[in-house]
Amino acid sequence: MAVAVSGAARADLDFVLEAERLGVDSVWAAETWAYAPLAPLTYLPARTERPVTATRETIEIVRRVSSGERLVHQGRVCRLPLPDSAGRALRSAAPPVEIPIYVAALGVKNLELTGEMADGWLGNCFMPETAGAFLEPLRAGAARSGRDLAGIDLVIPAAVEFTEDEEEAARRHARGRGDLNSHPLGAEGGGPGPIVAAVVRP
Repeated sequence: MAVAVSGAARADLDFVLEAERLGVDSVWAAETWAYAPLAPLTYLPARTERPVTATRETIEIVRRVSSGERLVHQGRVCRLPLPDSAGRALRSAAPPVEIPIYVAALGVKNLELTGEMADGWLGNCFMPETAGAFLEPLRAGAARSGRDLAGIDLVIPAAVEFTEDEEEAARRHARGRGDLNSHPLGAEGGGPGPIVAAVVRP
């Protein structure tokens, strides 16, 4: 069963959480000229248990297959072989191997799960100024599995540019980021573009 929400109010979050409890499979948000659904479709699922459960079960399945076990998994999200099918539990023909699992988690619950189960974390949105928002959930999850943060491989991407004109490079990168984020459904002059322009104006 699928239901539609706007995702614009606290009541929508309460509704989605209760719908999940009752067994609703998915929620939908419409895109219109006055409303973009990407924010609520990111925010709402991150508050439910399903993404965390799906991540946990995916890690379990990958480890089961790579270790040479037959693929049998009766989880909340993934059920293998498929119920009511003629499928059989297969075993990989590849030699068993230990595959390091890295998760690019962002939400608190998935960060905690990463600390608990994964070998590493891909911090694609990591910012040193807010390191605690990422590292504390990772540390809490690691503690649940009897290890500390040092036992998790933290991968933090960093871009490097060599230049003799730092101010020009700063303006160029700021303009690029502003252009990337200043497209609200074709509305001219919308988004953070004007703000970025004011900041980088000589």
